[in-house]
Amino acid sequence: MDIAKLVQHESYGRLSRDCITGQLSDVKRVIKGEHGYMGGFLTQNSSSELSHATMLRVLFGQKNDINQTADKPVFYDLGCGVGALVAYAAHDKWLGLGAEFDHPHFKAAQKNIDDAVRAGLIKEGQARIAYGNFFPEGFKIESGDPDVDIFRGYLRQGEQAPRINFRDAFGIDVSDVDLFYHFQVELRNNILRFFAESAKSGALLAFVPTINDTESLPSRIDYLGSQSLMRFYRKR
Repeated sequence: MDIAKLVQHESYGRLSRDCITGQLSDVKRVIKGEHGYMGGFLTQNSSSELSHATMLRVLFGQKNDINQTADKPVFYDLGCGVGALVAYAAHDKWLGLGAEFDHPHFKAAQKNIDDAVRAGLIKEGQARIAYGNFFPEGFKIESGDPDVDIFRGYLRQGEQAPRINFRDAFGIDVSDVDLFYHFQVELRNNILRFFAESAKSGALLAFVPTINDTESLPSRIDYLGSQSLMRFYRKR
């Protein structure tokens, strides 16, 4: 897949407009509600901007290029906030999965998915959220320089949350995931190491950097390029 051509893809402009005025705006309206996320009690947890959602939807639309054998490729949002991108994936006929350790946001994501199902925007069972830390049991979480690793205080909550057993939570293996996504709060080397250890060959990682931390690519991980401030990696 040529990442450099993603923003030139003919569907990019249409999908961007669709997120604003089309059916996906209905998904967003259900998730956001009339008074802000969860009536203004919660933010969207620094959720992805329109350009990031649109970029992912271009990928969702090329599911046959990503997985030619699966009827529903699998998307996994590592820290899904209130579940918006999980709902978008389900709407675009993927299996949308999300992990969230912040309990109020987890409950909000569950409610948002339920609301989207009731509104007929996604099918029941095609968007699933698990509570806990997405790093598996035994995975060592590295911390960094406090001036760089600025979310570590917040992430300590996640380190105390239960580690998610992927098969127990979702009924499939993490090696079934086709596209991983992380809007950065965790150090990128932790995410890349998790991706290297857990993903199947050919899986993709879309990563939105928000802090100026260093990157060390694990073996068998290729950097594919960047578009709209989103970095793409593939497991060999």
